[in-house]
Amino acid sequence: MSNNLLSQDNQMIWDNLVLEINKINEIIQSGEELKPSHIKEARAIVKKIDDHTKAFNKSVKERINTYKFMIQQKLEEIGYNKIEEYVQEQKDKNAKIRNERIVVKMDKLQSIIDDAKHNYPLLERLSVQLDYLSFFVQLFPNVTSGDKTKEIRDWSPIEFLVNALFSATSSKLELMDEKVISILPPHSSFIKKITTAFRRGDTTELENLEVLDEYDQNIIREYKLKLLLKDDDTVIQIIEKTLALEVPNKDKIEKIREILNVYENKL
Repeated sequence: MSNNLLSQDNQMIWDNLVLEINKINEIIQSGEELKPSHIKEARAIVKKIDDHTKAFNKSVKERINTYKFMIQQKLEEIGYNKIEEYVQEQKDKNAKIRNERIVVKMDKLQSIIDDAKHNYPLLERLSVQLDYLSFFVQLFPNVTSGDKTKEIRDWSPIEFLVNALFSATSSKLELMDEKVISILPPHSSFIKKITTAFRRGDTTELENLEVLDEYDQNIIREYKLKLLLKDDDTVIQIIEKTLALEVPNKDKIEKIREILNVYENKL
């Protein structure tokens, strides 16, 4: 090992290790049996090298930290920190400008949505208020970009799509019972269709929206049944009426099971 990489003490230890290893290799090549003391001595020398190496590394780190601190002081003395402060100020300034651009565009988009909601109030009757802003931000990603090149000078395409979706949805809702509109929950097929239409920016997703599928019809039926099942006496009365129906017993049992299930979930 090169002398310029080791201190005088480390060099001595290294030389001893080389001698010890050479001695052990000679014993192995001669076919003699190694004694435990040979291995023990070699390992002891290796440990000394490890200890010296750790101490050396620690010393190097301390010197590097001292050097870094000294360099930092020298840079401040010649005014370099002022340049760093200027660069940071410019970064902060540019970040503020970018954020302001985004805020202006987000406010504009929200204003367009608010106007559409005002013009088509039926959508406010839905059981859940959809996050329209997030849908249109995904459809028009330039809105959330602070880059100067992403400026939106013509908002008419965005206004057109927003109004088209609100108008198409409202037209479908006009064909439906307002109570049904307000009852159907977020997990209903009805709400999911509307959500998909706005998320994709596609009015064709609203096709047959006014025609409830079996899943949503069951939701409405259960809702109406819950309103009827006010207490135990009412439940008994409805069950008695069900038993009096001229339908197969299998149908009666299924109906009674539904009544009890709805009532239990209501409690």
